[in-house]
Amino acid sequence: MKNDNNWKINGVKTDSAKTAGYLRTLFHLSSNSFEDNVTSNSLGKADYTLTIESVSKAEIVLTAYKKNPDVTITSTENEGTFLTSLKIIYSRKYS
Repeated sequence: MKNDNNWKINGVKTDSAKTAGYLRTLFHLSSNSFEDNVTSNSLGKADYTLTIESVSKAEIVLTAYKKNPDVTITSTENEGTFLTSLKIIYSRKYS
């Protein structure tokens, strides 16, 4: 969350430049590797969830399921669509 020009994750202030860079990476994610015959229920519990909140737009939730070595991801922007083999860096720290 950005508040008064400061980024916070779970209420903890983060490095603004690193956080903005990470969000730019997410913005440019793309894949044409669609996964058919999959549902959230068939994938089980999500390994990662990212909620993006905005003052001017509706909340966006990205949900990722780790399936070694790939990651399957879905978004509230394209519900029911599952993408796989995305190169996502999910272990970086931005604080």
